[in-house]
This record gives sequence, C-alpha cells and structure tokens, in this order.
Amino acid sequence: MVIANLSSGNHTIEWSIGGYTTITATISISTTGIITCSNVIGGSCGNSISIVGNTITGLLVPSSSVSFNNWVTNKGGPTKIKGNLTVMGEFIDGYFGIINLGFVPTLLNMGSVLDYYFGVG
Repeated sequence: MVIANLSSGNHTIEWSIGGYTTITATISISTTGIITCSNVIGGSCGNSISIVGNTITGLLVPSSSVSFNNWVTNKGGPTKIKGNLTVMGEFIDGYFGIINLGFVPTLLNMGSVLDYYFGVG
C-alpha cells in the first residue's frame, strides 16, 4: 500500500506490477476534498478504479498476453534493466515462484536478464 497526500487539482496515478495490465488514472480532487475519476488508460473509471471516501484503489487484472519479451519491454527494455536491482529482484522472485510475472521464466530468460543487468545483452 502506498499512501500519498495530494492537494486539490488534477493528478495522474499509475498502478503497475509484473503479470498484470498497467492502469493509469487521471483523478481530480476538489477544494472540498471530493475525488472523481476522469480518465483511465488500460481500464475504465467504473471498473478499474474504486474511490471510497478519500481512498483510491486501482484494480489490476492479470495480463493475458505477457511473455518474456513483453516483460522486458514493460520494464523499458534492456538499457533500463542495466543496474536496476529492483527489476532484477522482481525477475528472481518470479523465477522462484514467489510472485507471478504472468509467464513462466526459464533459465535462458534468467541468463538474458543477467546480461541486461550487467549491460552485456
């Protein structure tokens, strides 16, 4: 859970996790504190975003077409994986089944991610 204090106005919030469709919502907060959703990329205001009081929740759904190549692209490609310990840790967790990446990582995928991490791929 992430807690953020937002001022009145328009804000963009993104929810993203491996194996799930990323959603990006544009919300408005009135000067009286009323929150409304005006746009969602990767979903819809009615189905992907829940607003209850002052709590905004993004409802992620599993991605139906995640592959290793999609995962790499979603992370920004090999150059964005280079030296990125968070992405490396996510992949390792997926490889050992701790988290769901949306696909079953192979040893060959692990080798590729290691190459990207060290900047040789």
